[in-house]
Amino acid sequence: MRTLMLPRPIVLVPGKNLPGKLRTAARDDPRMPGDVGQVLRKLVELNNGSGIPATVPAPKQGQDWGWFAYTPDYKIRLFLTRDRDAYMIAFVASLRHDDHQRLAESCLKLRAPGWTAVPSPPQIPHGSAAYAREIAYAWKQLEAERAAARGSAPLTSHQTGFLDMLDEMIDATETISRNQTEKSSAALYRAKHSTGEQRFGLHSVYRFDMAGEHELGEGKYVHHVEQPDIKGQVTRVSGGTVTVKFDVPIDWDALPQVGELRETPNATVFRTQRESVELLRAGGSENPHLLRTVVDHRVRPIPGRSFTPNEPLDAEQRLAFTKALNVEDLLLVHGPPGTGKTRTISQTARSAVHDLGQKVLISSHSNRAVDNVLATLPNDVEVIRVGYREAVTPEGRAYLLENREAELRERVRVAAAMKLEPYGHLATAEAWVSEFNARTDRLNAAAGLVANAGKAVAARTAAAASPYQPQIEQCEREIASASGRLARVRARQKRTATWRSEVEARAGNPLIGWMLRFVVAVLARMESSAEGRGDRIDTELHELETLHAEAAAARDQAVATDAGVIEARQRRAACEREGQGDWREVRKAAEALCTALRGLIAVDHPPRPPEQPAVEDTDLRAAATWAGTQRERLQRELPLLRGRRDLLTRWHAAVDSAKDQLNGELIRYADVIAATCTGSASRPELSGVEFDLAVIDEAGQIGITDVLVPLTRARRGVLVGDHQQLPPFLDTEVDAWGAGLRNPQIRTMLSKSALEILTGALPPSNQVSLIRQRRMPEVLADFISRSFYQSRLQTEHARPHRDPLMQTPMTLIDTSGLPPHRRFEQPGKVRERWAASGSANDAEAEMLAGLAAYYHDQPGDWCVIVPYRAQLQLIRAKLRRLISDPEAIERDTGTVDAFQGGEREVVLYGFTRSNKAGRVGFLRELRRVNVAFTRARSQLIITGDLSTLSRSTDPGFRDLMEDLQLHLNSRGDIRPYREIEALLKDLRGEGGAHGGR
Repeated sequence: MRTLMLPRPIVLVPGKNLPGKLRTAARDDPRMPGDVGQVLRKLVELNNGSGIPATVPAPKQGQDWGWFAYTPDYKIRLFLTRDRDAYMIAFVASLRHDDHQRLAESCLKLRAPGWTAVPSPPQIPHGSAAYAREIAYAWKQLEAERAAARGSAPLTSHQTGFLDMLDEMIDATETISRNQTEKSSAALYRAKHSTGEQRFGLHSVYRFDMAGEHELGEGKYVHHVEQPDIKGQVTRVSGGTVTVKFDVPIDWDALPQVGELRETPNATVFRTQRESVELLRAGGSENPHLLRTVVDHRVRPIPGRSFTPNEPLDAEQRLAFTKALNVEDLLLVHGPPGTGKTRTISQTARSAVHDLGQKVLISSHSNRAVDNVLATLPNDVEVIRVGYREAVTPEGRAYLLENREAELRERVRVAAAMKLEPYGHLATAEAWVSEFNARTDRLNAAAGLVANAGKAVAARTAAAASPYQPQIEQCEREIASASGRLARVRARQKRTATWRSEVEARAGNPLIGWMLRFVVAVLARMESSAEGRGDRIDTELHELETLHAEAAAARDQAVATDAGVIEARQRRAACEREGQGDWREVRKAAEALCTALRGLIAVDHPPRPPEQPAVEDTDLRAAATWAGTQRERLQRELPLLRGRRDLLTRWHAAVDSAKDQLNGELIRYADVIAATCTGSASRPELSGVEFDLAVIDEAGQIGITDVLVPLTRARRGVLVGDHQQLPPFLDTEVDAWGAGLRNPQIRTMLSKSALEILTGALPPSNQVSLIRQRRMPEVLADFISRSFYQSRLQTEHARPHRDPLMQTPMTLIDTSGLPPHRRFEQPGKVRERWAASGSANDAEAEMLAGLAAYYHDQPGDWCVIVPYRAQLQLIRAKLRRLISDPEAIERDTGTVDAFQGGEREVVLYGFTRSNKAGRVGFLRELRRVNVAFTRARSQLIITGDLSTLSRSTDPGFRDLMEDLQLHLNSRGDIRPYREIEALLKDLRGEGGAHGGR
């Protein structure tokens, strides 16, 4: 943390629409400021304290310089005004978890002599200053201190040169991309459709009916030819319809009904690449040793901790799994097709989460590659997919952040509604509370009247009984005295009888018997005397009790007939009846409250009334006491219940507007985040999120500038892929458009993937090769192993061949027996990538379409792969006449690039090139063959002209074709074109038209 004292006051200007946005935010969240004045007062308060916390993010391309100011509840985005003398408040947003985390790591503390706000730029006082340069310099110093604390060493000249080269690569690629897309042909559309078929208002997604063939594919970025500012991404291609998601909502009338779309570079890709390079320059990478690893190829030793996967892994997969969990810098996992790269990734991610408690980023160059990994992750891992819905494949959509956020929001809404449901009767309860209090007051009054009436009865009764009371009391005293004397006499008599019995028992003694008999006689006389006295007292007591009863009867008769007593008792009975009625009313109110407050608080049920029609005075007092206790409790509880109801109501209403907060919490608690390389840095949801481990799949297809985007976000990384697959740019493509690059090293770097570049640089300790494939038939795998993997690829499965059409799992249909006018290629009608010329071959297209139609009606999936777009369009046109499934045609046919990373039961591949000169064009990039062939799980069928392929002018391709021909002759099959053509005609004749599944 660093405090910067600014010498003069800072002036703020509200941005356009800011006041309205603040009012809306304050209505939804009481912590948010309702106007600019509240914002200013909070800044002044912080300024007068320890200072205003601030962070200074790197400016995005096309944006002016600015910074964030933070309060305990919200953040304020500030940008320099045009004259750079004040700051415009762009927006105010509530704090998220990543904001708290960022502030905890580091921030500037800004203090100034004052902070003021003016309504608009013209009101900025003359001579004001923003001190942007001073703030930026202080932030850079703070970032340098952070980098040093993380262990980032100052850049060496070698590292600086490498970063400079990366900047040149990004600039060159962006320039080339822009130039090539400008040269690409526009795609004409004949009609437009808005989402939901609504022809009014603003929409982000539109569907276009294309006029004829076009080159637009899923994932490409386009702009409208007539309005270049209208830009978007192709999210779906289905038959002749292209769906485009635009960057911003577009009004229906802003798009012409008929127009053209043209491919455009994706500026976000280059922006994120530049930001990653700048992060490395500033030492801000999460892994402070990343540059040392990538540039200087120095790595730290890998610890030997042991981990256990929860699914079986082979020896090489287990080694890659263990090293991926232990590596402290960077690990390369080489995985030829079918060797279980995805399985290894999923087990690594799970153990990183469960065994190490780490947060994992899974990334790749394409959405399909990312989603392929998600489909294999265990269910005990919490996964969030970040990306645009239209670009994410069905396998990844279940994990999409907006889907998970919608699920969470619905759960919160349902939970809030369930909690709020009992409060629906709270208004009724409040009305009953008022009634309960009134009835309790009446009950208390009735209890008082009953008590007073009882006192009056007691007084009149005492007056009526007073003449008899002296005699009664005298009798009671004499009865008590006689009873005492009688008790004493009877006790003495009993003791005397006991002594006499004991003496008589010893009177037989010869020595003293005479004396004992004398004693017995004395005791007998004493006992007889006591008995006589007792009888006389008993007679006296009976007479006294008779007198007492007569006196009491006379008193009771006098009381019963006394007019005053009778009147007093009648008044008390009337009060008791009224009290009993009041008690019944209190009970009714209490029962109603029990019903209305059910689920909120447990109201005590009132005690049941006694059986007799009138309650006793003590019962009524007890009822009044109970009611009073309940009233006091309700007075305490009801304000709390009202507060909870209001809070739940606000929360239920605010759930829909709490998207950012819910997204932040989902990201915070997710175990695995999945995004493309670009998406890992461009999506705002991931801003400030730190990862312990980044796993980048298909790294053999990703350039170094792309790979560094996710690697800079994590403390360590694992690159998984196969550098024998297609790299980002092929040598043939670089030759086509890279001749103008001044630095030959850049041309070399552009034609190699990050995996290929690092494979020859990192030590063997940081590289693992998977060698056991379980996808392809053995005959195919053996050819691939010998041709591309130094015969190291092993096949560990035996699969019986069951294709009734082909005799072996690997077949080539040779067109060389056809006459030249049938077999030779023709120039393509569409331009290939980077505006290269393409080729088409009608004979091969006819064969591949027929085979595709046949396999479309068989169990299992299939695909057609060809090198050229022109050939692809020709095949699709022929397929539309054979099968009535346009989605299958789009999905299951494509160029080599489209199927990289996928697999199918049956793969149909056509070389396309057939000419007298042996020209093969960009087929000389042999990795195209590797990619295409290795997609097959059961059957590979190739079409080609062996007379052209085996006489190729390119030595490498010619050697590969010779090896292929030898391999097919010994273990596969080579069939003449006409033989298969006749077979397919017979099948179509027997089975009728192929209507499609």
